[in-house]
Amino acid sequence: MSKLAAVTCENSKPSKGGDRLLGDGDGLFLRIRANGTKTWIIEYEFKGERRKFTVGLYVRTGAHGASIGQWLRHGRLSLTQARAIAGEWKAARRAGHDPVMEWEALLASERADETAREAANAAEADQPTVREAVDQFMAKHIEGKKSAPSVRYRLDRMSAILGDRKIRDVTRQNVIEMLEEIAVGQRKGKSAKQLAGEVLTQSKRLWRFAEAREKDVQFLVYQRVDERRAVPLVSFDIDADEEFIWVHLAVQAHPIVDNPAPLPHICRRRPGGAQYCCEQIDRRASSL
Repeated sequence: MSKLAAVTCENSKPSKGGDRLLGDGDGLFLRIRANGTKTWIIEYEFKGERRKFTVGLYVRTGAHGASIGQWLRHGRLSLTQARAIAGEWKAARRAGHDPVMEWEALLASERADETAREAANAAEADQPTVREAVDQFMAKHIEGKKSAPSVRYRLDRMSAILGDRKIRDVTRQNVIEMLEEIAVGQRKGKSAKQLAGEVLTQSKRLWRFAEAREKDVQFLVYQRVDERRAVPLVSFDIDADEEFIWVHLAVQAHPIVDNPAPLPHICRRRPGGAQYCCEQIDRRASSL
């Protein structure tokens, strides 16, 4: 089979009877549709199965890039580029590979990865920041109550430090550092340390609200802080199903506790059950 010339590819006309095929060798053909559209196809047989794959449109100037993968993705190929793909695929077949199957598998993998990235980006965008969660919490549970200005003030103090973080990304250490920052200095009529404790109380409510709305929150919903040393003493998670609430209590290193160990605590679900757990474990923590 004689090789095609660039001028032939450029000047060949369609056939009145249907598609016209101009062969170049290695299974490569220039297909000219009745409407004049010119495409490159590669035909071959692999393990007894016939393959026909359209690699792209014919364009005299060809695709950008220096690799076969880039050319195939571009989809507009010159004679030289189409010929290089046909030669590469012929070598792959001789080595025992089906180039069309492998290319389609690669594209499917890339599409799956892109879908996963889009889903992850959508999930990330759906995650509220601390400031957004505060606004949602206030609108749903606090606005209109007498305590609203007081609660808003304390949560705004937290938002001033953590507000731009995604609520799921806030860690215990972030909260401890936030409380330490609030506790520096004095506030008229009330110690800043007491204010930090009140901010912590409202923070607990905020994270329980976020968890109830099934947000992916990693921060432990409660943190008892040693007032003398500003270090975490006790923390616990709340995990709930239809009947039970599990509270996972973890005692961290502290002069009073020589051998820290997890202390599980379970109670029946009931109205205010989560708050009941908080109160019970707070009593136990206070006795340490």
